[in-house]
Amino acid sequence: MLERPDIKVSITNQKDSASYISWDGSKLNSYLKITDFKSTPDAPVTAAQIKMFLTNFEFITAKGMKYATNDNKLNIELNDVLVKKNEDDKMDWRTNLNILSLDKLGFDSLGANNAVLELDKGDVRNVALNSKYVGNVGDIITNSPALSINGTNGKFTTAKSTLQWHGFTVKDRVLGVDSFSLVPQQSVEEYRIAKAFNEDYLKIKTGKIIGGPIDLEKYNNDSILSIGRIELNDVDLFTFKDKTQPDTAKRYKPLPAEMLLKLKSSLNIDSVKLNNMNVTYWEINPDTDTLGIISVADLNVAMRNIKNYDIKPNDSIYIIASANVLNQLHTTLNVAQSYADTTGYMRMDLTTGPMDLTQFNTVLVPLVGAKVFSGNLESLQVNAIGTNDAAIGNAYMHYNGLKLGLLNKKDLPNQTCINKIVSWAAMTFIIRNNNRGKESLVFFERWQDKSPINYIIKTTLEGIKSSVGLPGAKKKLRKYNKRKAEEKKND
Repeated sequence: MLERPDIKVSITNQKDSASYISWDGSKLNSYLKITDFKSTPDAPVTAAQIKMFLTNFEFITAKGMKYATNDNKLNIELNDVLVKKNEDDKMDWRTNLNILSLDKLGFDSLGANNAVLELDKGDVRNVALNSKYVGNVGDIITNSPALSINGTNGKFTTAKSTLQWHGFTVKDRVLGVDSFSLVPQQSVEEYRIAKAFNEDYLKIKTGKIIGGPIDLEKYNNDSILSIGRIELNDVDLFTFKDKTQPDTAKRYKPLPAEMLLKLKSSLNIDSVKLNNMNVTYWEINPDTDTLGIISVADLNVAMRNIKNYDIKPNDSIYIIASANVLNQLHTTLNVAQSYADTTGYMRMDLTTGPMDLTQFNTVLVPLVGAKVFSGNLESLQVNAIGTNDAAIGNAYMHYNGLKLGLLNKKDLPNQTCINKIVSWAAMTFIIRNNNRGKESLVFFERWQDKSPINYIIKTTLEGIKSSVGLPGAKKKLRKYNKRKAEEKKND
């Protein structure tokens, strides 16, 4: 048994790169205890158990990666330790690891961006370690069927954001966490002044998350990550887009089925549920240079048949969602997209309940430069079929007493004389004051650098525009069909 060690070791490899081990164990009674140690030429190390109480321990690899306990404690137990020669006369090793207590264990300089990982509290038991797969976390988990993690907290910090979790557990192949958060290093106020990153501003906080059971046999035998269910509760999502600044991160964004099929790893999840989610979206519009805020409350989402292998002709991903848009307009959405159809065939059905249409002014005034002066919505139904290129369908809108007008975008929320004349002409000759559900054409050509959510929202807005009498849908559809016919002829 080694008690209160004070060790400093440097190890130089064949490339003259050095690794450093430092262990100042005298302050907090650190120790190393080995039970039933044996050594033979073929098996240099055999031990029934190795127990270590690490304090002020630091290991710096030749590549500069740092593993440290700092001033805190790490209580480790290694059982059935074996180091022996393999058939190639090289050393293999295996053991079973128990981390009996964690207290602010730190790993820094991780990856190309020098991230920092901190672990705190809880314990980790029955980790099967083997020299053949020690560098692969997935292999360690799949080869540790009795793995359990109890109440571990952690934080992963990069230059852009901090990811933090509390109460992480693993038991009976089910993962759980009490809470999770992803917070940018910049405050939203700082981001508005100087956009440091190309990405939109994004902040997420959740309550309890559950995932499992995980089928370790499928992963071990066929490299398929198979999970029974994933459930996220009490999610708060905040995102901010400043459209006055150039978007240098534009890139193609696939629809859900294509996104899954493009994953390198095989995946099969029975269901994903988001319960009691609240979303807040901020946007600064380049035309009005004004901040608009869209809020969605009580968002509940259920997704089924999430997979990317063994695809059958009739396989689809199914998404059902309900929410209160602007905290008032109850909305339901059903989406089904085919995995097998290469065009990205997707069915979208959206319905809403009633609402005072003047409540839309919190969005229309800053983002569109328009205002609803009166109007009551009874219901809206949009049914559309989309592909990766465009969506076409029908809208049925029930409303009465609609009156709206254009505003002076340079002096919101006021109107110029021209605005008033144009608004009067539109309400007199174009806009329907009342609609009892007349069928209206829906057509929207997808912006492929925007998300699937954007696709659904824009399609819905086109349905609303057609329903209130604004022209354009038929003309856009004719142009689209003509262009597609020419493209097909030239192929």
